[in-house]
Amino acid sequence: MEVDDSNKNKRNKPCENCRAHRRKCIVLQGMQCERCIKMATPCIFKFIAKPNTVKKSVPAAKRNRLLAQVRLMEEQVEAMEEQLMALHVGQQQQQQQQQRQQPLYYGPQEPPMYIKEEQIDDNNNSNDNDNDYEDEDEDEDDEQQYETVMMQQRKRRRPDNNFESSNNKEMISPEHAQQWQLTVSRGRAGGLQLSTSIQNMEDMQMFLYDALGYFRDSSPTRPPLYHVDRRVNSLTVTNKILRIEEIIRNFFASQTSQQPQKDAPTPLLLDPCESHLRQHLIDAYFTCNGSLYPTLVRPYFHPYLRANPDCMLACAMCAFVAYSSCQHANLSTLTTMPRRELAESCRRRARSLLQDELFESEPTVETVATLMFLTQTSLILLRNSEGRTYISMAWRIATQLRDHYLEQLHNVNPGSAPPEAESWRRLFYMVRYLEVNMHIIYDGRASISPVLLHEDIGYPVVLDCEKDDPELSSAVQVFYHIIRLNDCHLSTKVDEIGYRLLAGSLETVLCSDIEYLENQMFGFWQSLPPKYRLSDSPMDYVQLDRVQQCTDPHVLYLNKLYYSYWLALETRVMQAPSQTNLVGASFSRLDGERALVIVSICSDAVAKIFRFLHWRLPCVIELHWILITSDAMKMLRDAANPQIRERAKKNLRCALKVLKEQLQSNQGASNVDLAAFGFDNNSLSGSTSSTTTSSSSGASSCCSIPLEDAVSERTSPSSFEDDKSPFTPPNPQLQQQSQHSVHHNHHHSHHPIHHQTSPQPSSSSSSVTTHGAYFRAVSLALESYFGDAQQ
Repeated sequence: MEVDDSNKNKRNKPCENCRAHRRKCIVLQGMQCERCIKMATPCIFKFIAKPNTVKKSVPAAKRNRLLAQVRLMEEQVEAMEEQLMALHVGQQQQQQQQQRQQPLYYGPQEPPMYIKEEQIDDNNNSNDNDNDYEDEDEDEDDEQQYETVMMQQRKRRRPDNNFESSNNKEMISPEHAQQWQLTVSRGRAGGLQLSTSIQNMEDMQMFLYDALGYFRDSSPTRPPLYHVDRRVNSLTVTNKILRIEEIIRNFFASQTSQQPQKDAPTPLLLDPCESHLRQHLIDAYFTCNGSLYPTLVRPYFHPYLRANPDCMLACAMCAFVAYSSCQHANLSTLTTMPRRELAESCRRRARSLLQDELFESEPTVETVATLMFLTQTSLILLRNSEGRTYISMAWRIATQLRDHYLEQLHNVNPGSAPPEAESWRRLFYMVRYLEVNMHIIYDGRASISPVLLHEDIGYPVVLDCEKDDPELSSAVQVFYHIIRLNDCHLSTKVDEIGYRLLAGSLETVLCSDIEYLENQMFGFWQSLPPKYRLSDSPMDYVQLDRVQQCTDPHVLYLNKLYYSYWLALETRVMQAPSQTNLVGASFSRLDGERALVIVSICSDAVAKIFRFLHWRLPCVIELHWILITSDAMKMLRDAANPQIRERAKKNLRCALKVLKEQLQSNQGASNVDLAAFGFDNNSLSGSTSSTTTSSSSGASSCCSIPLEDAVSERTSPSSFEDDKSPFTPPNPQLQQQSQHSVHHNHHHSHHPIHHQTSPQPSSSSSSVTTHGAYFRAVSLALESYFGDAQQ
């Protein structure tokens, strides 16, 4: 029976009736199968288009791991070959020593001559080369090494260097044999002493030619100090998490955060004066925080929010600015209303308007921005559960708007994109940063959800409406690099090992993973414009004059993030500073000593940057990075290497002094309770309850600083160099006194404001007067930790 080749490989697709009853479906003619014709049932064929399967590409990380394994196997094979060669040489030496014990004598008057293993056979006498010489190496004596080599020069047959060698002992005549002897011994003053009967240089040349080859083959090779065993392809995580990181994470990971107070009903009629204050806070945001993180396009949103200060986004922005540490939000000359009351009023109104917006209208970019500001405000107040809810909603809405705004961004030129679409892209990265951190800190997850991995968003660009302002254009360019730096650990090419390492859930980490993360950081530094760099190499000690000559505080902040991320990565695998003096440390291998050197470099750079950043733009000083850097330098104080130890002590004094200046400026008085941080407080008149925390976005510091006091009280960076005043251990009584006197000193200042002889009653509105739950918790937790920071 012949079979049609065209139908041979075709798959028989049954009709729905045959498929349901699992019967064979045969269509001989027409459109119905035989079974449906017999059963008088409708014959329906359902054709389903086979989906096009996309071949999964091999991730770059997997390819790199395979290449690393191949290189490791090659190195192991080479090491095995060297071991086999060494074993072969050892066997030859044993055979040679056995033959040395059997001397052959030519006669009673001739000295003994020892036959070497490489002596030519009797059958190859005609192909022998020049004269053969035998050598011997005696065993070394512990007190004095003597090595006597007895050699017998054989008879030369022709003067034209054509020799005929023979092993026949009778052919050698004692009359023509030239004898010479060499004795090598250790001299009394050190070195070698040669005693020889050699009379010409020809004999010496032949001896050295033969002896050097023997010593070169038999001498054992010793690995140098920089030897790297490539077979060890993993590093032990020595510090899963720093103690300061653990303390700070516990605050934001607490499920039982502070219970929010019951919101008062929002007034229907708004005070015109309050609208004017909101306009001032909006201006302060775009001048300070909105310049460092220009998530909202200023030429578009700034006029809009000033014209509508009572809208949802404006109220949320004002609440965040009033609760944060921005010095530009100085309300002392505008109103007598306390800053906390204004912030709480804006927060409640923004929350009420947000509820109406979510149930009555479609979500927009303003909704995402409002949720982001409310998230930061909740984290400042340590309302962790509320902040987690806000950021989760913001992330869902941002991903919901993704397709709508991506179409607008991809169909136009980069500089002419709609302001709302570009603002969505910038907000997308900020919201994702907060979402990822809440995944790790609050939810306690060690892995990142694949939903967070997006590659087609694109990075922020400078719009045409922003190019007219050079300062704003430069700020957007720096923000572009900040997003790239934060995105290093979120691209699909990076394994989740990086976040699991920073989360403290790994015991060991592969060297290839560390190398991959480091190469991304190196690549980021190489892509930076030269004007954004503070050093000539991606990993080198930063010179103080380079930091001082940098006039753009945004560039300083970018470099602070770069070195801080290096610090957070290398502290995980660095060796204990007190256990190594770094003799033989090298950047060419991945180990704990190399990580220790990098931690020293990064902590030194961050400390120097903090000094000048505190002087030029103190609003962006972040408490958690100061404490993490200080914790690393506290460990480096015990380093066995003297240079690293002294540098760490000096930088620790500077970092803690920046912390002291920040806290003093925040309180509006010089006598602040700093005993918890190891500072000396002879008298206490400030209030620790008027301090706030940093938002998790990294945009604001954890201390609010009045502008007048900051101008008059802030210390110049040059004064930090010579400051070596010791810090006394904490005093718990001062802490209790500070907490007890919070309600009495709330509206009073003990130091005159700059250019004024006495404090004004309205000066209380210039400082943040929140309950300071975050600062009080940190202070109590760090009492015993930084008590000996300056000993």
